Amino acid sequence: MHIGASYSSAEHCLRFAAWAAARASSRGVKGLTNATVRELISHHPALAVATQFNGLPEAGDFDRWHLNIRRDLVATTKLNGDVMLTHGLAAKIINVFLKAIYLSHFGNEKDPMQRSKLNAIHPPVDRLLLGALGKAYGTHGAAWRHLEHQGWKSFAETDYQTAIDGIRQITAGRLWRIEQHWNPDP
Repeated sequence: MHIGASYSSAEHCLRFAAWAAARASSRGVKGLTNATVRELISHHPALAVATQFNGLPEAGDFDRWHLNIRRDLVATTKLNGDVMLTHGLAAKIINVFLKAIYLSHFGNEKDPMQRSKLNAIHPPVDRLLLGALGKAYGTHGAAWRHLEHQGWKSFAETDYQTAIDGIRQITAGRLWRIEQHWNPDP
């Protein structure tokens, strides 16, 4: 017996990325399951096309694109009622999804358009990263520790954007580089 031709590498990538996003975001969140996250991702038109590189927005438009998706996911779950996403949870879903698709390899890094799009993808923000930033950046450590104590799962829109703006400043716009401070095995 052979696997059907309809199971493509794109479908495989989508399934893995959705699973990774669900695992990273659902811990301790009632009702946020792999199936729920996969449904949220697969039914969002911007995320569905984001699995193709030309579906990503230009780097200068990324924050607005990300904000609109977060707002949609938060609103969708409020209507559904099973899970109430915050901007922090919605961002974690989006960020891990995109990281699994694009940031496990960097494609053609010599292509300036690809590089600028990859650099604009938001990193997953969590307690481990915020805590490490609080220790590593003493002059702004209090701000990072405040965000860490607030908890990424409870981030409102402005809290999340504050974290991303700070990361953008530290990394000179190559946001993925902040993950040098993320250590799941401290």
